[in-house]
Amino acid sequence: PQVLAAASKIHRWQGTALGAEAAIYLDGVSQAQADHLISEALFEIERLEKMFSLYRPDSTISRLNISGSVENPEQEFIELMSKAVMFARYTNGAFDPTVQPIWHLLAQISQQGTMGDEPFVRAQIGRLLPLVGYGAIDCAPDRVSFTRPDVQVTLNGIAQGYITDRVTAILRRNGMKNVLVDLGEKYALGPRMDGTGWPVRIESAGADTSSKVLLG
Repeated sequence: PQVLAAASKIHRWQGTALGAEAAIYLDGVSQAQADHLISEALFEIERLEKMFSLYRPDSTISRLNISGSVENPEQEFIELMSKAVMFARYTNGAFDPTVQPIWHLLAQISQQGTMGDEPFVRAQIGRLLPLVGYGAIDCAPDRVSFTRPDVQVTLNGIAQGYITDRVTAILRRNGMKNVLVDLGEKYALGPRMDGTGWPVRIESAGADTSSKVLLG
């Protein structure tokens, strides 16, 4: 995708990250500077998606789910997987990255149009519940593995925020002070150049209306 320059001099990139709609807004820079910064941001997004994206069969997390272990994974992968286990422990399993089999099942049921059959859905979930349990994840400095068969993980609950933070840090190191990064999670680095906040719309559940908040 190309960087688009609006009349207000705000430069916008739009695309996808981890399967979700994504956008980056830069204010107070030239077109050439915006092109360079967006290029660096997209390189980082691509690099991290190769670790965390469940949509890519060759990503680190997909390889872990298929084989049950990965040797010498990237430092960022070990870091985020370790944090996921820590969050699961602190929440006593309320957050648990090993729910991927259930999410995959629910996606299949939704596609089949049988989500309204509550007894059927509950029975199918109950069948997979024994596979859920963060205690089956073993994180070592040079290896991530599962101690039980048929375990699968998802980091979608925290990976979008992690990537958003990493991209924002790159833009900050490059001197940017007026940025909005929206990669499934939103991060405002300062307001717009005119001092106003960034308008962010939050869709209302079950309605066609939305609420607008200002960040920055």
